[in-house]
Amino acid sequence: MARFVGASTRCAPWGLWIWFKDGRDYETACRFDAQGDAENYAHKHLASSDEVEKFALLRRRPGKRERIKFITRNDLV
Repeated sequence: MARFVGASTRCAPWGLWIWFKDGRDYETACRFDAQGDAENYAHKHLASSDEVEKFALLRRRPGKRERIKFITRNDLV
């Protein structure tokens, strides 16, 4: 399973939602200060994982999280 190496554990405006090939999904806590930080993390740490199918970037809003951009494994190469 993917691990969030180097990602902050504090609450920040951006996070990731990850879908695994075996049907599981995982919503991260919002850990990134900028959208680019979340995308770069996905490219560097999760793109090579054979377990991951696709991602969505999450933006924290008061009282909810909003999925704003889907990224498939093909987009990551």
